[in-house]
Amino acid sequence: GTMKLTVNSKVDKTNKENLKMDGQISFEGLGLKADADIVLLDKITYIKIKQLPMLALSNMPIMGKWISISEKDMTDIFAMTGQSTSTLEKLKNNKNPFDENYLISLIDKYNLYKIVKSEGNSTKDGIAVRTYKFTIEKSVLAEMYKELLKKSSEMYDDNPQLNIEEMSKLIERGLEMIEIEPLYIDIGKSDKMIKEVRFGMDILMDKITNKPDTKKTHVSMIIKYFNVNKAVNIVSPTESTSILEIMKGPMSAAQVKANDASIRAYLTQIRPYAEMYFDKNN
Repeated sequence: GTMKLTVNSKVDKTNKENLKMDGQISFEGLGLKADADIVLLDKITYIKIKQLPMLALSNMPIMGKWISISEKDMTDIFAMTGQSTSTLEKLKNNKNPFDENYLISLIDKYNLYKIVKSEGNSTKDGIAVRTYKFTIEKSVLAEMYKELLKKSSEMYDDNPQLNIEEMSKLIERGLEMIEIEPLYIDIGKSDKMIKEVRFGMDILMDKITNKPDTKKTHVSMIIKYFNVNKAVNIVSPTESTSILEIMKGPMSAAQVKANDASIRAYLTQIRPYAEMYFDKNN
């Protein structure tokens, strides 16, 4: 099978303190579909979920409506769940451990310059580009992930639930389940700007199901950049509901009952497919 993730958005980075974005995100694969709109403006994120694979959520107040998420919302949510807000304060104060000097040292440490190879010149969408191929071994990738994980723990040093050792094992296990293809990046020859990024991998389903004859699932991603550094008009939704209001408002008994009915209907729909899969792979 295949999975496809599509991201189409307009981004305005003219003001580094106020990133603006207006786009759509969709996913399709393995018989599932998801679709959402997203707007980022004035440090507030707006999300409208239009489709999700779980039919049980179709009765929730979030479906098809704009939800706003602000910095204050996140602070209050942390407080509601009993979590410390120091992580948010670090982010707000730009205490980010991944500064430029650290990233450069990471490139030097793992000799990442050596994984790049020029694939020559071509024309994409009428623009002359040079393509670069990035190939990296999974063992090196695993070590990099572990180091980045340890570094990121500086942002979450107040969270006792963050177990670096266990998360490192999960990373190793996850990498065993995939085959990574090279990453390709097209750079404009005239403006030296990124025009397209292509990446793919195979999910080794036999590693997940423990059945040697299980087929692979291919995942591909293509990111295209266009109209870079050009002005874009991004506006906030006319109406939205704070995520804090949604979290504070408990579901009524009728909503709970409707959700239960949706879950049963969803399970009824997927049961024939599950039986077909079981018969085919056993």
